[in-house]
Amino acid sequence: MPQLVARAFGRCARPLPPTVPVLSAAIAAAFGAAAFLGGCERRGADQPVTAARSAEAESPRSAEPASIGAVPGGPGESAVAATAPSPGPPGDGLRRSDSVVDRDGPPPAIQAWMERLTVAHAYDPATGFIVAREVVELPPLLAAAPPLDEAIASADGRTVVVFATADRCAPCQQYKRDALNDPEVIALLADDRIVAVHVEVDRAPELADRYLGGRGIPMTYAVRDDRIVSTLRGQRSASELREWLRGALAATP
Repeated sequence: MPQLVARAFGRCARPLPPTVPVLSAAIAAAFGAAAFLGGCERRGADQPVTAARSAEAESPRSAEPASIGAVPGGPGESAVAATAPSPGPPGDGLRRSDSVVDRDGPPPAIQAWMERLTVAHAYDPATGFIVAREVVELPPLLAAAPPLDEAIASADGRTVVVFATADRCAPCQQYKRDALNDPEVIALLADDRIVAVHVEVDRAPELADRYLGGRGIPMTYAVRDDRIVSTLRGQRSASELREWLRGALAATP
């Protein structure tokens, strides 16, 4: 036992005096327990932290969307909420405080957002997506519009205004109800300098990827000379859309 303690502390060449067997045994037992539990291991700076800490560091945090309703998406990506930044994964469903909500329910920012929706909707805890339970009709001007590729090909110097939505997306349906069907918005879209079109990204993903650079929803784009020249992100009010359209018209030759 004295030699074991000596080896543990790197002193094999100098055995401990035989007069302290009890102390040696105690030190050996303590050192052995620490070694068993990993307490004597020195982790270098380049070694990974423990799995528990890694999982904590990498777990997503819910956040307020940068613009209401904007859901990122692109080639090879699934367009899921968090267009917004996505909320954390479903958990055990415990409610601990107002700031830590039911993990199977929406985070506070998403809950507040949902309370502003008048279209039928539901929260999907698996994706963090606010799912539409109804589809709002487009105004006739957009419903009868040509496909995006044809509109861009025949624009002839006009600005192509593109509305990107998805039937499954509740903020998209609210955007259609509040802004796209607004009479003043429709009047602006009927201007001869504009070609207004609509893309349902789930039905025409290849068009969204090719001409819009992704499948973010709801999104509004101004395309001129085959380039995106202006973008309006997310679910917007009729007044916000009208202001943006007037800017697009002002920039159109």
